[in-house]
Amino acid sequence: MMGMTSRDSSTNYPRWRVLLIGFLLVVAIIVTAIAANTTIQAFQTFQHQNELTSKGDISTIRSWMTIPFISRHYHVPENYLYESLHLNFPTYDFYGKHSRDHLTLTAISILTKRNINELIHDLQKDIRTYHRLHPTPTPGGTPPVRATPTSRPKPTPHQIIALTILTSSHVRRNAR
Repeated sequence: MMGMTSRDSSTNYPRWRVLLIGFLLVVAIIVTAIAANTTIQAFQTFQHQNELTSKGDISTIRSWMTIPFISRHYHVPENYLYESLHLNFPTYDFYGKHSRDHLTLTAISILTKRNINELIHDLQKDIRTYHRLHPTPTPGGTPPVRATPTSRPKPTPHQIIALTILTSSHVRRNAR
């Protein structure tokens, strides 16, 4: 112990370092609390939206949804929705897949050059009309009717290119 002072040099931190570490610790705790609060709010919002959707509330239709998804959750035939929105997309793309089934409402609004909010409003109105004309089946009733390929007018070159781009980007995203 010769030459040693009463203070060990390895534990002698400058005062500014201790304050900096303390400050960063407080910031980390605050950021964690904010993230936790945001996560809890998002979970509660999801639960509320899920509850409304399960009850058939059409105000929960969002731009990320597809026509087949809306058809299943709101018990409306796909063909009815496609026809009521005057959508003349081909049922199959060049690869033999159901291309229109993968289009979100956002993609449909871009292809048809319609405002997304107007498209959703029209869908909600069409679903209400269908339910008024066809009362909701009781639990255990018949499932919603899937769309069947019908003869449709040939798509324009613009629609073919847009569908190919949207479908290929969807396939690339799912392949990762």
